Amino acid sequence: IAMVEFRILGETDFEEWNKVRSLGLDVAPFAFGRSNEDELPTRERLFKNNINRTDRFILGLFSDEQLIGISGFFRHEPIKAFHKGTVWSVFVNPDFQGKGHGRKLMDETLKDAWKMESLETILIGVSSDNPTAINLYRNLGFIDYGREPNCLKHEGKYVDEILMVMQRD
Repeated sequence: IAMVEFRILGETDFEEWNKVRSLGLDVAPFAFGRSNEDELPTRERLFKNNINRTDRFILGLFSDEQLIGISGFFRHEPIKAFHKGTVWSVFVNPDFQGKGHGRKLMDETLKDAWKMESLETILIGVSSDNPTAINLYRNLGFIDYGREPNCLKHEGKYVDEILMVMQRD
């Protein structure tokens, strides 16, 4: 059985993260608001803006030292929204899906996020065509608070985004 571990990503992890992020955008186009085509020019900046900070992070899930899953978290910056944060870019390589890795990745992401002082609310958005993720987030304690109809359009098909929230106990 492969050993899995988690680590907050840093500067030297860009290439591995980029591979997993690119794979995610290709194989799950409705799971992300961006495509490789429109994100590639700014991908490295996206990564660098989300590492080595106290108000945001990118978490990596590794199996035998191979990056197989990613998730991001950022805290909202305006003072009036500083009590909130958002989970973004949750993805597990399809070769490793169905083994509970998504649950472990989310558990760890939430654990790290809740360490932030005075954080009260965590938000996440999920594509309406992803029942596995929807069920996972609901099982973790997220509740639906809204829905954006036709949020994303890809190859002529639309999907809604389900907006979910979790409050600190």
